[in-house]
Amino acid sequence: MKLRNKGSHITNLAEGSAPVNKNIQITRWLYFLALISFVCYLVYLGVMRFTQFEGRGHVEIERTLISPSKGGQLIGLFVKEGDTLKKGAALARIKEPTNCKPADTKERDKLRLDIQTKNVEVKILKNRIATETRRLQNSELRRVLELDTNQANDRLRSIRTIEDLNYKMDELAGEIFLLESAHRTLASTDTYIANTNCLDEIIYAPFDGAIHSILHKQFEFSPKGKPLIVLIADKAPVYIDAFVNNEDSSYLSIDKVVDVTFPNGLQSQGVVKKISSASAYFPEIKFDKYESVESNVRIRILPLDDTEEKLWRANDKMDVTLTGAAQ
Repeated sequence: MKLRNKGSHITNLAEGSAPVNKNIQITRWLYFLALISFVCYLVYLGVMRFTQFEGRGHVEIERTLISPSKGGQLIGLFVKEGDTLKKGAALARIKEPTNCKPADTKERDKLRLDIQTKNVEVKILKNRIATETRRLQNSELRRVLELDTNQANDRLRSIRTIEDLNYKMDELAGEIFLLESAHRTLASTDTYIANTNCLDEIIYAPFDGAIHSILHKQFEFSPKGKPLIVLIADKAPVYIDAFVNNEDSSYLSIDKVVDVTFPNGLQSQGVVKKISSASAYFPEIKFDKYESVESNVRIRILPLDDTEEKLWRANDKMDVTLTGAAQ
């Protein structure tokens, strides 16, 4: 059997490079890029936190709520949403209540009748006084002319009659005065004034403006004191009602200019005109881990100029973000 020695293939040449996986390198760079971006974002938030404050709000055009003074069926609706109108225009008609009772005017009517009767009596007395006066004048004339020398008794009787009639007329004048005073007193009280609750209520526009919305349909019941129609007056104020964290309240001041950003990216500016607490008048005290929870701060912002005002009017009810310098 023959044995053969195998030749050695070991050489002194340099070894080649291992193949490079490009996908791993791309992943590594993406990882470092994301980490750098995150760190930069944290730095940005830190810088913004100490240089700016942020809040949220929404654009409002001042609206006026029109309500009926008494509840009833809406039997007439003379406008629709979007209509423009002038002051005094009829808006709606509310039907009179079904349990309406006419006013009790019996006593006042009786007083009026008594006054009329007394006035007729005064008129009769004046006519009698005028008749007796003419008779007395004729008697005096006949006596002067010596046509009749036996009229002395008749003359005295006429004088007494005239005096009695004047006395009765004075008494009637006093009674009429008292009756008229009582009539005026009754007429000035709600009990005897014509019952306006027995009439349909017609609601009129208090100013020039436009109909924003109508909250009830025709023939529905419209409750007393509840909004029926929402009006927007011509040149009604427009503003932003916004809230910021209580801890940022130290950065707020009247007439401070803030930046406003709309959801579509539009930029605007406004001026702080009112700062108040957003808490209720009598809020319940709430605690978070035995520490009281502070309420937000509410601010009202007005447009910086006419151009901003037009922009805000075009974006009524739009939610916005606002930022301001923390200084």
